[in-house]
Amino acid sequence: MMDEKDVRSDGVESRLGVSLGNDHASFDVDEAVYPLEAIYGSAYLFVDRCFVFLSRPRPQVVTVRLTSRGPATAAELDALAGEFANEMLSQAARLRLAQATARIREYYTAAALRAAASAPSVDDLLAELDAEDLGDDPLEISVSWEAKYGAKGTEPKIAFDRSLYAPDAVEAAALAYAEYADITLERADDAMVAVVGAVRGGDRETIERSFCNLVLQETVVRMRRAPAPEEERA
Repeated sequence: MMDEKDVRSDGVESRLGVSLGNDHASFDVDEAVYPLEAIYGSAYLFVDRCFVFLSRPRPQVVTVRLTSRGPATAAELDALAGEFANEMLSQAARLRLAQATARIREYYTAAALRAAASAPSVDDLLAELDAEDLGDDPLEISVSWEAKYGAKGTEPKIAFDRSLYAPDAVEAAALAYAEYADITLERADDAMVAVVGAVRGGDRETIERSFCNLVLQETVVRMRRAPAPEEERA
């Protein structure tokens, strides 16, 4: 049973759907949506503002109880719960993004170490230059831009690495931007490639960058919706 402090005497209801007492707000958190690490991180940031107590009413659910350090109105308690929820969202997003890019960071770290270990000495570079036949145009000054990088007007391609972006997020963003640009998608083994054709209603650079932002936003949304791995649920 709840004690008399578990129900507000003024009968005020939360705008956010949390339970409001005379001095506290409480709500359940689904670990399938917010990892336990995100709950812990948020609680750690809030301990200097209020009293935080966690309990587990059933598997995969955590009840968060935030108790004010002094008198607080219903609106203040409701706002406190909302800020806590926002912080959990931020923590969860950072965790998911860190997990998604962990292999990329490991790859580049390993590549940098390999490159440093195999870097040639100055003497090796000088010897290589002495032995190299430079020819008549070593810097390719006479070679046109078109010959080196393709004809003018070539449609730009934007590669979205599959380890960083969800393929269906690229598709959703391309569909959303159909009004502003002719975008066709090409599938590669490790990336989704967007070929941006004619643009409308703005300059190309702004439209391309805005399109990339939307791809990222759509990816983050999908990461948040993704269920937790089985090993984390155990």
